[in-house]
Formats: sequence, structure tokens, C-alpha cells
Amino acid sequence: LERVVVAGHSAGGQFAQRWALTSTSPAWRDGAKVDPVEAELTIGTNATAAKYRRRTPSRPGGRFSSKNSHRNGGVQSTSTATLSAVAANPRSYAYPDPRRYLPDGTLAVPPPDAVSSCPGYDQWEWGLQPGGPVLAPYKDRSVVAKGGIESTLDLFAGRDVAYLGGVDDVLPLKGSCEDDDFQGPNRLERGRRYYSALREHFSSPDGGEGMNVHRRQEVANVPHDHALMFQSPPGVEALMGAPRERSVGSTEVAYN
Repeated sequence: LERVVVAGHSAGGQFAQRWALTSTSPAWRDGAKVDPVEAELTIGTNATAAKYRRRTPSRPGGRFSSKNSHRNGGVQSTSTATLSAVAANPRSYAYPDPRRYLPDGTLAVPPPDAVSSCPGYDQWEWGLQPGGPVLAPYKDRSVVAKGGIESTLDLFAGRDVAYLGGVDDVLPLKGSCEDDDFQGPNRLERGRRYYSALREHFSSPDGGEGMNVHRRQEVANVPHDHALMFQSPPGVEALMGAPRERSVGSTEVAYN
């Protein structure tokens, strides 16, 4: 066994992204602890953008050096297989911090009136803050086991995760305020905003370009169709290609 890929489309893509974020499996071989430890589980919503920007330097090849890697007590896998996650056309994402893209195009914590109308926008399953309408003790245990939210995000950044978006997956979505009011009008736009926010979260303190965290590709001429997505060249590459050998960033690939 050389590689294990957890992939999903639509709701399955939502699962794959959140699983890569919260998984404590030793198969990741990143030192994530599986035994609970004391951790602070809260993130303030009134801090500046600098608070949410991580300062972990990247290593060649898009890998991250994480302060949690191989730490004492971490459970290491003896398998030589690599582990990857592929999220195609998810309806929504769990964001790394409370900021969202506002109507004026800026990435910032939403104003108090917007938050008051949708207080769960950054709670699970749309963020990592505790509480919210979706009870998820597995998420809380995962964050505690990894030493807190920032440690969870450091580990997440170093994992092999790919996002795929169909360029024609643009039907307007209506369902919940957490999705509709804070993540974008359709799946394509939501994928673009999330990936941009993810890269900005891990950008340099001086406001430089986002670091090479994960990767994302758009597939032209494909709507919300799992078969066309995974049969496209980017889909095949994400599923079958050697991990970490692809270019990191966001690109569009035509598929007819």
C-alpha cells in the first residue's frame, strides 16, 4: 500500500475538507496527539487580522514546518503509505478563523449586526469556535488532542489536501445563513473565497503573498457533476498523482 486518498464530491467534499482538518489519525505521520490535553478552545472575534495570520515558515515543496510535528507524546504511524484528501465542489467549508469576505471584497471579521443575525457563522461546521447548532464532540476532542485551535491549523496546513471546483458550478444556493451570508452565492465562488482566506491566514506577517498551503484547481466546462470532476485531468491528478508533486496554488484547466 503506497497511498490512501479520502475524496468526496459535494457533501462528500464537505466531509473530506473537515476530516482533513480534524483527523487525529496517526496515518498522517505529522505528530498529532490522539490523547486529550489541556487546550484553550476559544477565538476572539474582535482582534485584528494580524492575530489570525499564522507565521509558520514554509519549507521547499510546499510543506510546512510545524511546531507540533514529532512532538513528545505524538503517535507516529509505522506505515509508509501517504495520506491525502480531495474535496470537490463542496457546498461549504470550515474556515481557519472568524474572517470572511465582506460585500466590499475585503477579508475581515463581519460587523456585529451581521454576526448577531447569524451567531453560528464561525462555529462548527463552518468554523472551529466552540458551541453552535451542530453538536460535534469529535471536533472538540480533536482540537483538545492537538493542543488548541492554532495547533490544529498548523497540522492542517502541512497535510496533503486538494480542492477541485467546477467552473460551471454556479447555481445560486439557499439554505443557511452560515453558508449563504458568509461564504458566497454559489459553490465556485465559495471555493475561491475559502482558498483565498486559507492562503491569507498563512501569509507572511508583512502582508506578502499567501504561503503554499494545499492546492486548488478549477475545471472548465464542468458543473456540479462528480463523474466529470473526477474524470477530468485535475481530478485524475488529485486522486492518482504522487502527493506533493503538483504545483501549489489555484489554476484553471479546460476539460471538454
